[in-house]
Amino acid sequence: MKLRYCLILSACILALAGCQNNFPKNETAAFENETVSQTGLDLKKLTDLIGKSDDEVTAVLGPGEEMKNEEGAITERNYTISLLDEDASVSLSFNLSRDGVNLLEKEVIHLGQSGLDEYAENLKALFGEPTETYEKSYFFASGDKTLVLADPYDDGAYIEISAEE
Repeated sequence: MKLRYCLILSACILALAGCQNNFPKNETAAFENETVSQTGLDLKKLTDLIGKSDDEVTAVLGPGEEMKNEEGAITERNYTISLLDEDASVSLSFNLSRDGVNLLEKEVIHLGQSGLDEYAENLKALFGEPTETYEKSYFFASGDKTLVLADPYDDGAYIEISAEE
């Protein structure tokens, strides 16, 4: 029985490995960045997307790279966005537990070009003083949203944005 599952899993992995995006990477990235730059996106606008539907998010950011569950519902979208004077990798997670409505629940922005203190200064300029600091983490509030700037392992800073609970 285990051998059967291993064979099925191997076949699935091989099938997925054969899947390709029809667009060259540079053209895809250019399309995503073009869509984002046309809207004049900044960190505050990105924060305002929390709680919005997938349609509202894609109207601002474009389609990005989408991840779907078994039922075909979008659970995540990934982008490369020019943010805080660098190209950041942005991952958006959607909550499907509310009657099948795809609402943006969390954003994770992977940074890495500057030190944590530089990012903290940028966030202070946008959102005011942090509500809390803890070791290598800064917590900011923006309305009903929480932003966490952290670099716990010195391997690259990230910002996590979510609705307050």
